Amino acid sequence: MKRTLSVVILLLLLGAAAVLGTERYDRSRSEARVMAGVRQQFEGHVVRLREDLRALQALNGRLAAALAAAPGGEAGPFASIAPGMTQARPDIRSIVFVRKLRIEQVYPIAGNEPVIGLDYSLRPQFMAKIAYMIRHRVPVVDGSTRLVQTGRTGLIFRAPIFDAPDAAGGDGYRGMTALTVDLENTLRRAGLIGPEAAFDLAIRSREEGRPAYGLFGDMGLFDRPHVPATITLPDAAWELAAVPKNGLAYDPARAWLIRGGGPP
Repeated sequence: MKRTLSVVILLLLLGAAAVLGTERYDRSRSEARVMAGVRQQFEGHVVRLREDLRALQALNGRLAAALAAAPGGEAGPFASIAPGMTQARPDIRSIVFVRKLRIEQVYPIAGNEPVIGLDYSLRPQFMAKIAYMIRHRVPVVDGSTRLVQTGRTGLIFRAPIFDAPDAAGGDGYRGMTALTVDLENTLRRAGLIGPEAAFDLAIRSREEGRPAYGLFGDMGLFDRPHVPATITLPDAAWELAAVPKNGLAYDPARAWLIRGGGPP
């Protein structure tokens, strides 16, 4: 009798273990399907964002090259090129020409009048990026500003303008061009945010000489199961995390089906 009871208990325990194992396997398979769906959508939109950022850098670089070819006469090419840039990219909020560290030209003027004459040397929050740009002679992307128009994060694309080094051994730095875009609009344009996106998004930036800082979204997403991506810029690496909007919730009906002996 005791032996029969022991066998029954053992069989019950083995059955319970099998059910729990099957349920755990089915749960992990369900979570993998959700993450695979997010990955498929997310990676395509990351490619679009990467291309958009490169396009903005290229626009700013072409403007900088045109102004570099017109020392002392930058106002002419600036006035002829800037309007076409905003037509090509409606997410551009402003474009400026900066001589040394003082803004001389801005487009469009309407709504941006206060920035004319702004001296970056009096704005230390911008100087680390500008100093990096001049020292390494590379374009930079600054995500540490808030747009006056929207209060949202703005990206500033800066491209340096250099003359030939002078006889005194100077670096030849003449100034820079800079364009500002609304990051949220740029992300929406790439399909990374909006009602169609199956995921929540977070972006942080890693740059030389400073801790990683958040650009967009909830940084807590990086601590949850997520689909990662990286976008490399001339002066930084952006880390992106996509987490399913509805989480990895498991359908309890499937668990009961498994416990009842049904197929997973």
